[in-house]
Amino acid sequence: MGEDVDVFRPERFEDPSRIPHHAYKPFGNGQRACIGQQFALQEATLVLGMVLRHFELIDHTNYQLKVKETLTLKPEGFTIRVKPRVTQAVYGFSSAGARAGAAEKRTETAPAASVEAHNTPPLVLYGSNMGTAEGIARELADTARYQGFRSEVAPLNERVGKLPREGVVFIVSASYNGKPPSNAREFVQWLERTEPGELEGVRYAVFGHAATITGRARTSTFRG
Repeated sequence: MGEDVDVFRPERFEDPSRIPHHAYKPFGNGQRACIGQQFALQEATLVLGMVLRHFELIDHTNYQLKVKETLTLKPEGFTIRVKPRVTQAVYGFSSAGARAGAAEKRTETAPAASVEAHNTPPLVLYGSNMGTAEGIARELADTARYQGFRSEVAPLNERVGKLPREGVVFIVSASYNGKPPSNAREFVQWLERTEPGELEGVRYAVFGHAATITGRARTSTFRG
């Protein structure tokens, strides 16, 4: 503000009440924000989801929030107890925490008997550069086999123009700032060129952050 607005004068910031809200933009804010910030937030969400899936969190002190401000904001004196969530999975194993405990005791749980096969054909497709989405897709297909399905797994690019009307299609894909993984790029390009009604009758479900795929699906009568 004023004639010397372009001059660097640190004393301007001595009284924060006189500074307009957007006068100071530190690193990590606005146009200067680190592009890795959204990845970090996404990873934190994934970690929190995994923790909640495998562990039960116990507030053993009836904690009341008290903010501690140093370089960052954090809850002061916050502690929590955890215990494994014992949830029986399809394979006959319990949760990750329980499996870890069992491994320490050198014990193994026998796989549960599979359901009688009915050979319903689900197709599990994945888009994955780092292997995480592919691993989830293969785990989903394996789980389906134990439930009597005749499942098949393939990258999305291998099924361009070849989506079945029989059974159901499961899509597991990552999304990199709205862009598809390399083994899903051709599939997305094909999906964007489809005519209305071309995919009528295809039953599908999408898992993961795949806005590029699901967004086009809604406008191409790719009905589930």
